Amino acid sequence: METVIEANALNVGFKHKQILFDLSLSVRRGEIYGLIGPSGAGKTTLVKTIIGMEKAQSGSIEVLTHAMPNLAVMENIGYMAQSDALYTDLTAKENLDFFASLYQLKGENKKKRMEYAANLVNLTPDLGKKVANFSGGMKRRLSLAIAVLPDPEVLILDEPTVGIDPELRLSIWEELQTLKKKREGDSCYDARHG
Repeated sequence: METVIEANALNVGFKHKQILFDLSLSVRRGEIYGLIGPSGAGKTTLVKTIIGMEKAQSGSIEVLTHAMPNLAVMENIGYMAQSDALYTDLTAKENLDFFASLYQLKGENKKKRMEYAANLVNLTPDLGKKVANFSGGMKRRLSLAIAVLPDPEVLILDEPTVGIDPELRLSIWEELQTLKKKREGDSCYDARHG
């Protein structure tokens, strides 16, 4: 099976503090891969290094066989941050529309991807509501919808179910399994964090 995320002897630090030391990992196409550890262990730092937001001091990190950071590869990565980055004065549909435009989705494809993403996270009935009126769980689901909008080859979620009640948490993991099965059918890949 093809490796889509490969880290070798990765070292990442800030100022005088080493965060990741000699870390190696390999994630293959079709795998759901989770990182578990206490706060401050470096999970988010690793995620940011994988997606190209942080740069390694030494060692290497490759995504889809390209060294990171790489702007062209970043277009093939769906990313859901630890904190929701939503426009609360806009509706859910307006948020999806805005982010779809950032992903350069247009016309019928844009409409289909927005419908797919909203349906995946069960937000279709709430698309006309302002995000300011959403619960924390609804905001996390909208953030997930935004991450899957571009139909990425790699999907990285940083703590996607933090602060979500157990029933909704189960629903989100079921949605991720549904997405994985769909992507496997398309011979594509998704990786998950959280």
